[in-house]
Amino acid sequence: ANDVQSAFMRALNLFQEIDADGSGELDKAELKQLIVQMAPETALAQKSDAWFDGVFKQYDTDESGSFTFDEFLGIYNDLGVPGMPALQYHKDAS
Repeated sequence: ANDVQSAFMRALNLFQEIDADGSGELDKAELKQLIVQMAPETALAQKSDAWFDGVFKQYDTDESGSFTFDEFLGIYNDLGVPGMPALQYHKDAS
């Protein structure tokens, strides 16, 4: 698997792990946990809850307070996590 694919799988596995109730959505605290786990050694991990709240507010378009894996991917890619490849779906991944 290439870097992007393995990062994608890691993100998906972490998402499912953190999504303990299996709802397919994470709340803000869980989403922050996921991002920090994906990028533990970066400045991103040091950001405040208030900073994350501001970011999440921009993406929580339906104001549900929870985020799907798709929404997470958009946030993750826009944050441009240093040293981590951008993630996208690989429909033809085998």
